[in-house]
Amino acid sequence: MIKLMKQIIRFVFVGGTATLLDMGILYLLNYQLGINHHIAATIAFVVATFYNYYLSMKFVFKSKFEAGDRHKEFLAFFILSVVGLLITLLGLVIFVDWLKWDVMFSKVLIGVAVMIFNFVTRKIYFEGRQSIDENNNFDSLL
Repeated sequence: MIKLMKQIIRFVFVGGTATLLDMGILYLLNYQLGINHHIAATIAFVVATFYNYYLSMKFVFKSKFEAGDRHKEFLAFFILSVVGLLITLLGLVIFVDWLKWDVMFSKVLIGVAVMIFNFVTRKIYFEGRQSIDENNNFDSLL
């Protein structure tokens, strides 16, 4: 359980810095440059995903891929991240376009759901289901 908690702390740190990068780019593009929030969120997502992949695979997750298969690893990471982007964009439609909430406030709320999704799916995919079972019943954290 301690191993899992350390991994979660590293995930939160890496994800938190990636989120700050994402939010900073979104703020700059949308609030300062007037770019549509959907386009700005997508650009911010792409930049933050590259950053997040590098640090996540270096400090958070142990890859089950061999060195020659890292392109498969990145593709899987990116696909899982795209699902997170789709959740984000759907949330922006609901909170910003329909409910008229502030973009940054909405992004923070949506980010909590996406963070949980990201950890669980990356943990399962990159380390395998057995790594969850080895960490004393991961299901109790959900």
